[in-house]
Formats: sequence, C-alpha cells, structure tokens
Amino acid sequence: MKSVDAEDDKRIRKHRSDREGWGFTTVEQSVDIEKILVKCDSGGSFLLDSLTALLANEMFPSDENTNPGLLEAMLPYLETSSGLCMDTGHLLLAGQNPAEFFTTYRQRIGEIHLHAVDKEQAALDGKLADHRRLRQNESWLQELLPLLGDYRGIINLEVFSWEEAEAGIDVFGTIHASYG
Repeated sequence: MKSVDAEDDKRIRKHRSDREGWGFTTVEQSVDIEKILVKCDSGGSFLLDSLTALLANEMFPSDENTNPGLLEAMLPYLETSSGLCMDTGHLLLAGQNPAEFFTTYRQRIGEIHLHAVDKEQAALDGKLADHRRLRQNESWLQELLPLLGDYRGIINLEVFSWEEAEAGIDVFGTIHASYG
C-alpha cells in the first residue's frame, strides 16, 4: 500500500501489528509488484494483502495531475494579484497535505476545489481516483476545515453526482459546525 496520509500510515501499522508472530516478513511494494522477487525468495510463499490498492497505485500514479515544485518555481514570475486554485484531490494524489498548502498560500488562494481521493474504489468502478465524496473520518479534511473559518473565497465541492454532493455537504456541514 502506498501511504498518502496519516490514515494510511495507521492502517499500515495495524496490518503489520496484526501479522506479528506469523513467521514471515512484511514487504511493502506499492507498485511494480514483479520487483518484489529481487527482495524475497522467489520460491517462497506470498500474501498479497490488497490487490485493489496495488491496482489503483498502478492505474493512478501520484503525479497524475500535479507537478510538485512547479508552483514554487513559477511564483516569482506571477503577479502578486494572481490567484491560485487549491484542488484537494490533486494535492492528495501528489502526496501533499491540503492544510499545509492552504496555510502556505492562503493569501493567494481564490478558489478551492474540495473533494477526496479513493484509489481503491476507482480501480473497481473505472472512474477517476479523485473527485470522490468527502468522508467525515478523513484526517486531512478534519485538519483543513478549521483553517477555512474566515476564508472568503469560493469553495467548490467538486464531485460528479448529486449523491456525492449531498453526502459531501452533510460531512462539510457536520465538521464545520463543530468548529463554530
């Protein structure tokens, strides 16, 4: 599994803990599964924990819609009045923290495209990994929402069905209400 946030880190730790004492070594291989053979005895037995996670990592590389470092390189050449659009799904796909991005570029962000990422579901349904509904238990969202209290720009709940939009509005409202 390729970790993209603290939730994934917690899940990986739990999986490793659950397997302790089983008499085998855990090797994380989030892409290029054939490369596992150079790390292990090719005649040994293997437990593939999450085929959907592996498939999603192969289908949706982390740099799909972003180029980390490019924004920082371009900023000196942009007018200070140039606004930024912060896209949470694209940041998550690139392994970046939306709350940190918001804190860093807050004064320049004029619009936020707010949506989640679900690579495993994307591998199953063939749709994009991003533009997924918000879920209340997502740590990145719980970290970001308190920062938006006095944000005056546009927040676009960027999902592609009414059901996902309604679910996202409910989650957004519930979490946001808890911060006053």
